[in-house]
Amino acid sequence: MKATKALDRAARAAEALRLCSRITSAVAAQKPYLLNYRFLLVLTEKAKKLMRLCEIEGYEHVHDLIQAVVLDSVCPAICMTEGCEYTAEMEPDQTEGYCEACGGNTVVSALVLAGFN
Repeated sequence: MKATKALDRAARAAEALRLCSRITSAVAAQKPYLLNYRFLLVLTEKAKKLMRLCEIEGYEHVHDLIQAVVLDSVCPAICMTEGCEYTAEMEPDQTEGYCEACGGNTVVSALVLAGFN
């Protein structure tokens, strides 16, 4: 029961991120002066990294990835450094994993990106 609720919440969060990204792009194209760029950069960067991680792992939708790993002891994770797409299997609550490609503690798990902490 808890897993089902968690999956539903993750799917809604992923859809909200996609919608925010689309709205942001549309508004930015028409009236970029209306946007708070600092807030949007954080939101869209997380969404982009989560979507990219899904692509790399072979999942069509975020909720498919979440459903596959929500009860597992390891989870796909991706480096949050711009331009780095290093991925690894890490703990589900990982927020500062080591990136072997760029050397930073910037690897974040898919569950954290989707809003599970």
